[in-house]
Amino acid sequence: MLVKVKLIWCIWFYPLVSGVAVGLRRIGDKLYYVEKVTDSLYTFDEVKDVVYSKRSEHQVVEVLDIVDGGLSLYIDNHLQVCVSDEWIYHEALVHPAMLFHGSPHRVLIIGGGDGGALREVLKYDCVESVVLVELDPSVIELVEKFMPMIPDGAFKDPRVKVVYMDGRKYIEKHDGKFDVIIVDVTDLSDVSAHIYTREFYRAAKRRLNENGVLVTQSLGLHYQLKYVSLIYNTVNSVFRNVRLAKAYVRSFIDEWTFTIASDSELDLNVLSSRFKGMLEGKTRFLTEDTLMALFAIPPHIRRRLSEDKRILTDENKVVLYE
Repeated sequence: MLVKVKLIWCIWFYPLVSGVAVGLRRIGDKLYYVEKVTDSLYTFDEVKDVVYSKRSEHQVVEVLDIVDGGLSLYIDNHLQVCVSDEWIYHEALVHPAMLFHGSPHRVLIIGGGDGGALREVLKYDCVESVVLVELDPSVIELVEKFMPMIPDGAFKDPRVKVVYMDGRKYIEKHDGKFDVIIVDVTDLSDVSAHIYTREFYRAAKRRLNENGVLVTQSLGLHYQLKYVSLIYNTVNSVFRNVRLAKAYVRSFIDEWTFTIASDSELDLNVLSSRFKGMLEGKTRFLTEDTLMALFAIPPHIRRRLSEDKRILTDENKVVLYE
């Protein structure tokens, strides 16, 4: 078993993690949050304060103040967002898809209850309306109460409509069309696995306008490559054009991936000029250079994506975390 610890000196506790239970754990006189990344990889984060920790109707939701990252949101024992670097994740998730489209007026966000993706979408003057579909009302309530710097007022924008329901049910039962669909749900859990299948992406595609673009977060490039490949190839089985982007997110200890898809061309050559015209001065992480660097995928990763033809279906879902 490999134990990767964000606080390096915590490696002393290696013998304690064999068969370890995840979540809040006291080791000596300090409190840690133990998170499972893979079957053989765990992280330990020292906890300064437990701000909130309760089970909602759907899942365990926790807000913790982490020594090495500040306020952090956990759902079912997995880190969702950390104030110290959430803007890297959210800018990389949202802006390539928005810029590939070029003039998005109507946007749908599936998940994203922390409000970070919504905040980034609202930076576009051309956006007229955003529907955000969140399963668990407590996520938005807790973020607004304890981590308001992430949405930064986004939920109060008059262009925004929040719907509380399962994202797939919304896609299947509502007839509205969108220019961009952003899927920002938890990683392949028993709550979200049905939002990573071919059937879901087919349903989402029917909700896209002509030239519409879909993007989904698709896990960590290195520690979870087999799952990245599954998601990428599932999306690729539905859309004509698919690109993989990635950005290093320190709190996730990996380069996080984002799978972007459309039946229209996803032309990298348009990104720089559109960034200048639509976003320059509005981002903390993305510049013209870092925007293009998102798409620098190493050859061995590209080979893996092209060689692995497995896809996720409703009858063949994968649950990474149960």
